[in-house]
Formats: sequence, structure tokens, C-alpha cells
Amino acid sequence: MATASQSIQIRFDGYFAIVILPTDGSLLDYLFLDQMRLTLDSILKNDRVRAVLTIGRGNIYSNALDLEKLNHLSKDQIKDLKAKFVTLLIRFITFPMPTVAAINGVAHAAGAILALAHDFRAMTIDDSSNFSLSNLLALFQSTPPIFQICRVKVSNQQILRDIILCNQEWTGMEAVKDGLIDVSVEQKELLSASKMLIKEKFGNDIRYDASNFGQRKKNLYQL
Repeated sequence: MATASQSIQIRFDGYFAIVILPTDGSLLDYLFLDQMRLTLDSILKNDRVRAVLTIGRGNIYSNALDLEKLNHLSKDQIKDLKAKFVTLLIRFITFPMPTVAAINGVAHAAGAILALAHDFRAMTIDDSSNFSLSNLLALFQSTPPIFQICRVKVSNQQILRDIILCNQEWTGMEAVKDGLIDVSVEQKELLSASKMLIKEKFGNDIRYDASNFGQRKKNLYQL
């Protein structure tokens, strides 16, 4: 049975579904992928929800990959795990309502690219903030969709180069400057600033044409 720190939690605040990510281990994990799939299914069934916000706990949005754990999996299991993770990323990118990642500190590997899969991103400005795909791309080097996702979400070719080739890390302020993050704020303001990113675009009651919102995302990102 999963502990509280290993489980996704969800709460509802007005028109927002707030998804709280687990802190134990990385997000490239069967337990996380199954839980997130079910969580997104439940959100779609809630008629009141008009936007999704994901956030971590403490100062961790996501840890780096647990390579020791992955080494215990067979090649077929790793292949299946990577396929399921890509499916989750594409589902987030094309999710039929606005999404925002509230990056509450460290966002590495699977969590960093999950944040990129959101429509909007806010990040803490303090010294604990750190954004990097780290060792994710080495694991996914033969998985073209991961690199396609990077290309469709990062338009600046120099920044894309630094992500893919240099394993560069960004603080919250640096990530805003380079266009990876929309806004960087103090930790205590992160939740409200993340919501405001959605409200500034869609109004306080978050209005948009839900009948084709997901399709417009597919057209935008050619997915």
C-alpha cells in the first residue's frame, strides 16, 4: 500500500482541481503513472472543474530519476514505462482545459518535462528553485516523442540546445528570463500566482470553449 508521500492527492478550490504530487521517488514510476491517469479521469468527470493546477510538497515538485530502482526492471518493463510516461505527457499537453504547473522548488527529470507539458508554469524565486531535465534525456535517447515535446514547448533554439545537450539547470528567475517559466514568485505566493496565470487569460470564472479546447491544443502542437 502506498504511503501518503507516495500518493497523489487532489483537492478542489473553486474552479480549480489542485493535484498534489508525491514526494517519494521520481515520477517515472508505475504507481505514479496509474494514479495520475485515474486522477485526470476523475477531473474530467467533475463538471465544476475548469482548470488543473499541479504542485509538489515542501520545496520539491519532483526528484531526479531513481536509477537504482530502474536498474531492477527488465528491458521490456522500461520500454513499457517510457511509453506510458509519453502517453501521460501528451495527455497533459492536449488536456481539454487549461493547466498550470506550480513548481514549488526542485523540478528535475520527469517532473521538469511534466511541467513543460502544462500550458502555464509558475516557479518559486528562492534559492531552492531548480529546473532541469537532468538525466531524463539519456534514458529516453531512443524515444523521439520526448524530444518532439521539448521542441514544441521550447521555441528558442539556444535554450532548446542547452536543455538537450548541456543538461543545464535554471533557477526560477533564470527560467523566466529564458521563457521556460511564465512567472517566478516567493513560495508563499506561488499558489495564488499560479491561479492568476489562468484567470488573467480566461477570466475569474475561467471561461473558454470546452467543446474544442483539447483539439485546439492538438492543432497548436501538432500532436
